[in-house]
Amino acid sequence: MQREQKRNEKLIKAAEDGDLEKVKNLVRHGADINYKDTFGSFTALHCAANNGKIEIINYLADNEADMNCRNKW
Repeated sequence: MQREQKRNEKLIKAAEDGDLEKVKNLVRHGADINYKDTFGSFTALHCAANNGKIEIINYLADNEADMNCRNKW
């Protein structure tokens, strides 16, 4: 479980940073595209959108990210 959580947290960070290749690699290796972080319930999509990472947003949308997902705030 801890390994999966680390992979999912890396996905959120890569999305926030705009690292498309890393996002793709993490998703290929099983990262949960709709994972919510443990603090504010943000997903990779939230982080990409908050930082204007259009390529990441498009990739996540094309790979079945929940476009209606809400955080807890």
